[in-house]
Amino acid sequence: MPVHVTVGSLDESAPGSGSRRGLARVLVACDFSPGAARALRRAGCLPLAPGATVEIVHVLPAELPARVRAKAESQARAELERAALATREAAAAAGRELVVNGELLSGQVFVEVIRRSSALGAGLIVLGRHAGRPVRDIFVASTPQRVVRKS
Repeated sequence: MPVHVTVGSLDESAPGSGSRRGLARVLVACDFSPGAARALRRAGCLPLAPGATVEIVHVLPAELPARVRAKAESQARAELERAALATREAAAAAGRELVVNGELLSGQVFVEVIRRSSALGAGLIVLGRHAGRPVRDIFVASTPQRVVRKS
């Protein structure tokens, strides 16, 4: 199940206006796993404002060796383009008009997700849950746990 981190209000209109426009900016962290695909689908079902921006972010490790980095960046950009296109098409099929962008970053995932969310002014961060690491997650916080703690 995707993890939603609310960093703003679901109603981004002026206080007391009575208007419920929905979210204008959402950041979706994506590692191209099945959990990330579910998070992208979930983001498309959120109460988004007409013309809202959904930014799909993928973070490569900063310490990636140079000989591997170029290929990893190329593959990640292609996957981001596919994810953005699929999200746009799903929104259009549901009668929604969204602006969907992909952004490739480098660094620690939780740090870059929080940094980009802040720069975007995102009202919500959506993250997929990585399955299959229950023992490791007991000792080391998962990315969603770190984002929740630090945002």
